Amino acid sequence: MSRRRSAVVLVSMVALVGIIGGCAHELGASERPATTVAELAETIAVSSGMSSSRWRPAASGSPVLPNGDAAFSWHDGSDTVGVTVTAYSSPYAATWAFVSGDLADDAADDFESSPYSVAFHVDGPDQQAGWCVVERGGGCLYWMYQARFGQYLLLVDRFEPGTAWEQDEFAAYVGKFVRAMNTALPPR
Repeated sequence: MSRRRSAVVLVSMVALVGIIGGCAHELGASERPATTVAELAETIAVSSGMSSSRWRPAASGSPVLPNGDAAFSWHDGSDTVGVTVTAYSSPYAATWAFVSGDLADDAADDFESSPYSVAFHVDGPDQQAGWCVVERGGGCLYWMYQARFGQYLLLVDRFEPGTAWEQDEFAAYVGKFVRAMNTALPPR
C-alpha cells in the first residue's frame, strides 16, 4: 500500500474511532453503583415478583455462570421468561456491547425468521431496544428486550412455542425487571 493511501486509511480510522468514541461518551457516561451480578440477580429475582406468581424457577442454585454473567428463568408449562445480567468494566464497555450486538439476528437464525425492532418506552434504562424474533398471527412467539443501566446490561426474553403474545403483554414482564434494576442500580 502506498504511503498516501496508508495515511488516508489511518486518518479515516482515527475519524471513525473519534465518532464512535464521542457517541459512546454521550451514551455511556452514566455509571451506576457497583455490585456483583450475584447480588443483582438476587435483587431482580425477589423484586420482580416472578417467583411468587404462577411462574416456577427453571433451575435451583446460583444463577452466576462461569463467564460471570447471571442468568435465570421461570417457566409455566412451555412458556418461559428468561433474564440475563452482564456486568462490564465501565459504561463505555457496556455501551459498545449494546450497540455492537446482533442478539435478535443470532436468535432468529435458530428459527429461520426475520426479527424486527419494536419500540419499548420503559423509564430508567440508559438505552433500550426490543425485538419480535418470531412472529405468528397477531403476536409474537419469541420476544427479546435489552437495556443498559450504566455498566450493566439486562436481557429479557420470553418464548412460548404455541402462543403468540402481544407487545403490551411482554412489556408488562419487561417492566417488572426494569423496575427491579432501577431499584438496585439508581442513577448517580
